[in-house]
Amino acid sequence: MRNKKITTANRGIMIQALKKMHSVLIEVIPESSRCYRYLYFLGLRVSARERLKKRHVLELCVPLARHCNLNCRGCSAFSPISAPHFYELKNLKKDLGHISKVVAHKVDCLYLNGGEPLLHPDLTKIIYFCRECFPTGLIKIFTNGTLLLRQEENFWKACRDCKIILWITHYPISIQIDKIRQRARSYGVEVLWADFSGNKPKTMWKIPYHLGGGAEPGAVFPVMPSGKSMPAYTGRKAIPLWAFE
Repeated sequence: MRNKKITTANRGIMIQALKKMHSVLIEVIPESSRCYRYLYFLGLRVSARERLKKRHVLELCVPLARHCNLNCRGCSAFSPISAPHFYELKNLKKDLGHISKVVAHKVDCLYLNGGEPLLHPDLTKIIYFCRECFPTGLIKIFTNGTLLLRQEENFWKACRDCKIILWITHYPISIQIDKIRQRARSYGVEVLWADFSGNKPKTMWKIPYHLGGGAEPGAVFPVMPSGKSMPAYTGRKAIPLWAFE
């Protein structure tokens, strides 16, 4: 009984120590190594345990498009095999409008992703509407960055006015990092990179899915006001809302 109490008391300290060690090692070990994969999945398991804790804030993930302008093998969103499809503006307004009435000030961060969210034809309108629904939380757009320099001025102004954070995943493809930073700086828009620098391209492991089941985590399927069934992964980090027609 005594050992159990000690373990419970020190569990938080141990988790924090593991996080610090994990964040250091993950940066220096080659991604192709088996050790890197082990550490990566160890981090996922630690995060899974944290999801069981009672949370006081929420983070919502809203995929704006199923498809993407890239064709990455091993895409976890299955975008290369998805037909072009957008989260329609009218459905998004209906769904997020209802959510905001219930938990508007409890949403710590709203993620707009895909597929590739910059493909959405109504992205600027969505940005303003999301900020209207969630006035206090962070709003981040997850993008591969390849379409940023093609965006018109109204997009950049919307990002500036609504304090949008552009979170860019740097894949091993040609992308004008310096020009993107310069463009964002000229409009006063914050840009973050998946590796916190933009200098380390992301690679794919192409890990097979467990078609027979047994993979983490589970999913539930709530039905939103639009009448669409959406798997919502009830993790502490984010709740993806797959609300497509």
